[in-house]
Amino acid sequence: MARDPIPADDDNLLVELDRFIAALSTAQAQAASGITAADLATLKQQRDALASKNTTKREREAAWRASVQESKDARTEVVALFRKQRRAASNALGMTNDLRARAGLPLS
Repeated sequence: MARDPIPADDDNLLVELDRFIAALSTAQAQAASGITAADLATLKQQRDALASKNTTKREREAAWRASVQESKDARTEVVALFRKQRRAASNALGMTNDLRARAGLPLS
């Protein structure tokens, strides 16, 4: 039995679908293949649905990457400020061990 390789990723699958649909879009090619215009229309609809979902996936992936970066940036900012204030509180002479413990600072 001959192998029937189908691309594993959506982008290459869309390329192969376009190639197949274009090659079989003539009446002569349809007669030779036994694939009808209605069959191709159904395949094209499903190809278009995949392309739409693939675009949505890419947009959401880009948004996710942007949100991850925003979160990292916010963390960097808050950590810098938190460290500065922890050091200041830790070095303050008025800090008692009770207050240090409640603030999560090392006891002196």
